[in-house]
Amino acid sequence: MAKQYVGAVAVSWYRTSYTINAINMLTRAGVKTNIHYILGKNTIEEAIDRLKNDTFPEGINAIIFLLHKSKGMGTLENTLVHSNNHVRHFFELVDKKSFSYKIGFDSCSCAGIINFTDNIDLNSIDYCESTRFSCYIDAQMNMMPCSFALDDKNWQVNLNNYSIEEVWNSDVFDRFRKYLIDSCKSCKYKQFCCGGCSLLPEITLCTKSERTYHVNVA
Repeated sequence: MAKQYVGAVAVSWYRTSYTINAINMLTRAGVKTNIHYILGKNTIEEAIDRLKNDTFPEGINAIIFLLHKSKGMGTLENTLVHSNNHVRHFFELVDKKSFSYKIGFDSCSCAGIINFTDNIDLNSIDYCESTRFSCYIDAQMNMMPCSFALDDKNWQVNLNNYSIEEVWNSDVFDRFRKYLIDSCKSCKYKQFCCGGCSLLPEITLCTKSERTYHVNVA
């Protein structure tokens, strides 16, 4: 019944029977169904195996791979690094193998696409959207460039004191944009990556000697 109101549905990949049941129910009903898959050290081998052997559920529209972040319930120990051999293998599969579904990534993954693929059109990817066309507002009405700044008051401006437009044009948000402008200036791929993540530089899957990112300091 809800199909007529739903453009697409994203189902988080929890490796449970109710996840599979939800995907099957949605695809049978003709609802465009995507899987959101967190890609970390503890899940990348499974992702490789499923991509190689086509064992993701049939009928899905796309799999969106989201990099594991060392925030919230995430840990630094589970964060992927560019020197991990599984990272190269994973991106090579995405780059060279054909699938019955689409594959997408969050913008945090753009450095991995640049560094580990040859056949993906780089004009199809985009770097960090924070302060460019997105932001985050928490339950306390604090507006910040990204949810990764939840525990850093230096990036937060309270909307009880300012309008959204004022915060968007504030020195705080301009400082974040300056990172994107100043990072990795000598890299020929700068326009596609802009240095990766400003707040969590450890998640940026970059191997290039030209990488001269500037960690944001308030």
